[in-house]
Amino acid sequence: GHIHLRQADHDHSCDYYEQSLTVARELNDLRLISQNLEGLGDVAAFQSDFVKANVYYQESLEINRRIDHKRGIAGNLNGIGWVASSQSDYETCRRCFEQSLEIAQEIGDRRGVARSMGNLGAIASAQGNFATALAYYQQQLQIHRETGLKAGIAWSLWALSRLMFFQGDYAAASEQNLQSLAINRELGDKTYLSANLRVLGQIAYAQGDYPAARRYQDESLALAQEIGQQLGITAGYIFLGQISAAMGEWADTQFYFDQGLALTRDLNFMDGIADSLNGLGWTALCRGAYALARTHFEEALAVARQITYVDGIATILIRLGLLAAATHDYAAAADYYHESLDLARRLGLQHQIASALVRLGLLELDQQVWPTAYAHLIEGLRLANTIGAQPVMLEALIGLAEYFLAQGEIDRSLELAAVAHSHPALAAGIVRSRLDAVTPREGAAEASPAASLNSVVCALLDPSAHSAR
Repeated sequence: GHIHLRQADHDHSCDYYEQSLTVARELNDLRLISQNLEGLGDVAAFQSDFVKANVYYQESLEINRRIDHKRGIAGNLNGIGWVASSQSDYETCRRCFEQSLEIAQEIGDRRGVARSMGNLGAIASAQGNFATALAYYQQQLQIHRETGLKAGIAWSLWALSRLMFFQGDYAAASEQNLQSLAINRELGDKTYLSANLRVLGQIAYAQGDYPAARRYQDESLALAQEIGQQLGITAGYIFLGQISAAMGEWADTQFYFDQGLALTRDLNFMDGIADSLNGLGWTALCRGAYALARTHFEEALAVARQITYVDGIATILIRLGLLAAATHDYAAAADYYHESLDLARRLGLQHQIASALVRLGLLELDQQVWPTAYAHLIEGLRLANTIGAQPVMLEALIGLAEYFLAQGEIDRSLELAAVAHSHPALAAGIVRSRLDAVTPREGAAEASPAASLNSVVCALLDPSAHSAR
């Protein structure tokens, strides 16, 4: 049962656990009964059947408490905590993980300690407590390396890569994720291979390489579908919706977010519900359906606030700001952008900081507040350039092209607009539509997009040029 579970062969794993459970009941071996119940709970959890998983874990916990099997109790608490985590019930899952950690430390179970630390790190990361998450993950990785547990090393590296991604360190995120990927390929762990590929896709997406993002996500989704991992399938649909939106494929965007919302509601996966509604709101906004966009965004924000989904909150606030700006409610737009910026700065979400700064600059252009607009656009461009977020860099260039046009520097404006027009990382949507007000696509430069982007950004960020302006 354990072997087939590790290989994501859930049907055979379940069959072996059930056979073993039958024999254990005949022998009245309570410890074996509890172990098989926990195994069946793990199978159900991997298949995203959290109601069934919780029933198995609770039954196993009751037996382990009766026979005072502390290692078993700790394992059950981790399982119950993950069920609560899937429903974004962070208080329950933190309580379970802390109790599990205390028991594992008491009995000297180092692998149990590592498992609980990783789980606590995941909860801290989900709520934006990145320093706490980093400490847990690093301690977990050290224990896994000392005990030689390859699967644990791979999980820790994957978790660290996601943490680095959230903080905008894409190079470190990619390096750690590739190390994790290599181990999981060696072990044949399809569940975490799918997760590795999805993170690589997210890194490519953040850097504006949408074809690579789609390739990674298609492979990730295929693995999740092969093993019947519903959370992976759901996350795959939502991410494909984001990629399709960036590429302007609105029919596909609508399909993927609709699928994501239906699945996340079936699973009561709150993060996914917020992301799906956010995606549907963005689709409606880009199509000019402002009332529908507002409905989706406000529902998404309510869900994200309910579960303290900080990354989601920051993103939704920016999009509510874009909606307000599109309807010329500039005061509301500024409030949304500043709230997103304050949250992102407090948590160290570098991508969201850069994005919020650029949005503020674009808003100030609309209001003809030229010095402040220029300052925000340059600040956002500088940070986006530091982390390699090319889509945000290009949006900043669009704003700066508008700025230079308004200042009468037409050649400078056309140069920036041409670079933005010709670069494949420029995402579709309402910011891109501003570009045609500066210069039509037909006027785009023929130069290498990457080289042009690097050269104009270096010139814009040159301290002497910035000081002179």
